[in-house]
Formats: sequence, C-alpha cells, structure tokens
Amino acid sequence: MKVIAEIKDDRVLVEVSKEELANILGVYGKHNLSDINESWASIMNKEVAVSDIYINNNRINDAQHTPEYATARTKLKELLEALTPIEELIIKLNNIKDGD
Repeated sequence: MKVIAEIKDDRVLVEVSKEELANILGVYGKHNLSDINESWASIMNKEVAVSDIYINNNRINDAQHTPEYATARTKLKELLEALTPIEELIIKLNNIKDGD
C-alpha cells in the first residue's frame, strides 16, 4: 500500500494492489472475491469499512483465546477421536459387503 496524499477531514488517498485490497476485504487473494459474493466491478466506487472489518477480525481473534473456545475445541477433538473407529468399521463393513 502506498499513501499518495493527505486529503481534507483526516483522510488520505492510498494506492493498494488488488491482492492487498482482497486481504482488506477479508479474503486470501484477488481471485477469491467470489468467496464474499463480490467482483472487482461491484466494488468500484464503493466505500470499504476497513475499521469495521478490523474490529470484527479482532473480536474473532479474541473469541478464539477464551476458555469456552478451548473447551469446545477439546470436546470436538474428543468427539472426532471417538468417531474415528466407527468410521473405520463402516469402511471395513462396506468393503466386506462389496466383496473386497
């Protein structure tokens, strides 16, 4: 990103690459805009609420560092570990049924 000029009312004019703008919009790259139902044509002359995106990302990040999140991750991991043998059994039974 390159700051081009300072404009009135505490505003600046910036130049950003499409890749950087896609990241600001919350996607991994310029080819992933469809992930947020946008296209380059649809965002032209559109105001991007960067502060709102930044605040939302911080809230998500903060939520991921709570005891509740850690507990949920642990329980989901335990559930996955409990289901894995069942999945393996189903695969084995399907193979027997199919004559493998």
